[in-house]
Amino acid sequence: MSLSKNFVRSIPVLLLLLVQPAHSSPERPETVTAHLHEKQVFTLKFIDTTAGECELETMPDSTWQSQPAQHLRATVRTIGFFRLFYPFTEVVDVYIEKAQGAPLFVDINIHDRDKLQHTQIRLDGKTLRGEEIEDSTEPGAPPNHRKKMWNITPGAQSIFSILPFLRMQALAPGSQVTFPISHDERNGNFHAEVLGAESIHVAGGDENAVKVRVGKEFTDTFYDSSAREEPLLWFSNDSNKQLLRFEFKHRRGKLIAILKSQST
Repeated sequence: MSLSKNFVRSIPVLLLLLVQPAHSSPERPETVTAHLHEKQVFTLKFIDTTAGECELETMPDSTWQSQPAQHLRATVRTIGFFRLFYPFTEVVDVYIEKAQGAPLFVDINIHDRDKLQHTQIRLDGKTLRGEEIEDSTEPGAPPNHRKKMWNITPGAQSIFSILPFLRMQALAPGSQVTFPISHDERNGNFHAEVLGAESIHVAGGDENAVKVRVGKEFTDTFYDSSAREEPLLWFSNDSNKQLLRFEFKHRRGKLIAILKSQST
């Protein structure tokens, strides 16, 4: 995988669904209420160069298989110089069950140079089965179709629902958060430690934040062993716990996402 692709494909997984608000319960909430039309835009930097943008947005409420669901969308694209040699756009739509906050369905559309890829992911918490269907096309090659099915861990979050689940936690300095994850025929654990409170600078000025360190077991299980340090996240130090900044040091360089703007 190329340097640029490692950079870009890290974004939707680690930043997706941050528009969902925090909840008081550390378990699945009794009710989940998103801020309508909430939108965040992050500037993405790689090796100190602006390389892309990530837009995170709450869409109008929807349904999935007759179940009321929140609809959340992330759009990631390369920009500027990076886009000249690596044009890439990814749109990820996620549906979360409103009553319990469980991930229901993920729909991913990727335009990677001349390659088009469409992926659908389902985690069924009742049957404890996961399913992923992928279709892709590119010039000079026949269409590709793949289907995967696997057993999932009870209570597992999707890799695309990690951050909203984190925002449900108190995130008190010194506390730790651990929960099961299931993705791509693999089951593992997500573990994070809240290091403390500090002030950080974003596009809108200085913000009070809590700093969270993600355990390396997560990146080793669901990516590869190329992470040089544990990923770091900074959330706003208030009840909403919005993401403000993200850092991930990979063997090919350092990826940084900084909040550029937000609106409701």
